[in-house]
Amino acid sequence: RAVVRISKDLTVFAIDDLLCVAAAGHGIQRYLRSHAGATNALARLDDHRVVSASDDGTLRVWDVKTGKCLRRLKGHTLEVDVVARVDHHRVISSSWDETIRIWDVETGKTLRKLNGRVEALACLDGDKAIVATENEDLCIWDIATGKTLSILASNVGEIAVITLFDEHCLVTASADGALRTWEIATGRKLAEFTLETPAVSIEKVASGTINVWDKSGKSHWFFFERR
Repeated sequence: RAVVRISKDLTVFAIDDLLCVAAAGHGIQRYLRSHAGATNALARLDDHRVVSASDDGTLRVWDVKTGKCLRRLKGHTLEVDVVARVDHHRVISSSWDETIRIWDVETGKTLRKLNGRVEALACLDGDKAIVATENEDLCIWDIATGKTLSILASNVGEIAVITLFDEHCLVTASADGALRTWEIATGRKLAEFTLETPAVSIEKVASGTINVWDKSGKSHWFFFERR
């Protein structure tokens, strides 16, 4: 299931077509009937908005504090399984319809449509993203054109989650349970950990520390030191 921390006190996780908003120390505060199909991915926009991506081919923008659906993003024709924040006003999604779309979350309009599909992505800035391709490459990618600028690593397996740790490092989670940290400038693998159950979400907690949610809903903390 997809999980994302919205703020220090609020976490949103998906169970099939439900979004659950949980407050630290108080449990689930609200259930949102999110889609006509299972929710596959979540992206945090800010401390009160989240975007969900679903099997029903749509994305939705939510105010998790009020429970209101602010916008429906329609355009994909098949399941949407990847969504990531570009900035406060844009998200990028990838679908089984073999298209990648950049959306304006304020208007619901598609700003750009590209051909192709990625397994996971995380935006470096408004122009570039780290993507995991279907060919099992980890690449730096031009958002405007969809072109590969450089390949960080090849034969990395099926990556399901990418999270930026800082401007120098990123963390990936693979379908086999492997967690790896990478140096962005060189593509050098810095560290590797293994989970019994594959991860669905990774977040930076503090310097050198990440919190990982696995598919069973368990939370794991890891520390690494970049050398």
